[in-house]
Amino acid sequence: MMISRRALLAGIAASTATSPWSAAWSAENLITAEVPFSTEWLLEQARALAQQDYEPKPLIPAPWQNLSFEDFNKIQFDPENGIWIDEDRPLKMDLFTAGLYTTRPATINIVEDGITKTLGYDLSLFEIRGDLPDLPVDDTMGYSGFRLRTTLNTPSHFDEFVVFQGASYFRAVAKGQGYGLSARGLALCTGDPSGEEFPDFTDFWVQAAAPGDTVFTVHALLNSPSTTGAYTFKISTGDTTNVDVTATLFPRVDLHHVGLGALTSMFLFDETNRGRFQDFRPGVA
Repeated sequence: MMISRRALLAGIAASTATSPWSAAWSAENLITAEVPFSTEWLLEQARALAQQDYEPKPLIPAPWQNLSFEDFNKIQFDPENGIWIDEDRPLKMDLFTAGLYTTRPATINIVEDGITKTLGYDLSLFEIRGDLPDLPVDDTMGYSGFRLRTTLNTPSHFDEFVVFQGASYFRAVAKGQGYGLSARGLALCTGDPSGEEFPDFTDFWVQAAAPGDTVFTVHALLNSPSTTGAYTFKISTGDTTNVDVTATLFPRVDLHHVGLGALTSMFLFDETNRGRFQDFRPGVA
């Protein structure tokens, strides 16, 4: 039987009046660092990074990289542990663990009152639905991205409306819709004979929303061998979901083949060409 972190803390708090734990789950338990934040600061971070040689983030431990698709899907975020879940805010955030296809994690930060707070990795935020091999957690382990939820379809339920996960991919939905194409923060050398370059959003800053907010803000730092970038996403929801993107790039090299506002279809196979793939699923798109 799986026990959520929030329920466990509540039980501990109820068992002793002198317990230092709070019965309510709080993201403050995850904070590892706090520094001032501004868009000007982010621009300078991207500018300074472009003056340095490219260095990717460290790989996560090998057992996480080598998980099967079936085993990786046993690790699901517990919504009871969502960021801002017990606060009167119109925005909630769930986290995705790195592993399998995402072998270099992104750093996730929240921003409140001009202060950025870095979220440390905590495997107990996730439900483990079945047996898994031993999965070590060290300083290289982290999150692959996140999803944001708000009262999109009904006033009583917080629905997922945007996801940032993997490379510079993100996708959004509007009221009553399902996901379609994914967007990309930057496309480099798409279709070139020498191969495509996939920049990464290596760091995110998600702005805490105030009661009544209908526009939500995400900042991101992009890094790749060819360029760095500072991004701000203003996301408004409702009958339509609009994502206004402000991006400033700082190339390390001359850029000759650049795509802005790129969209990506993730279709792999369905019943028409399933015979080419050894997979238990009837289709992957």
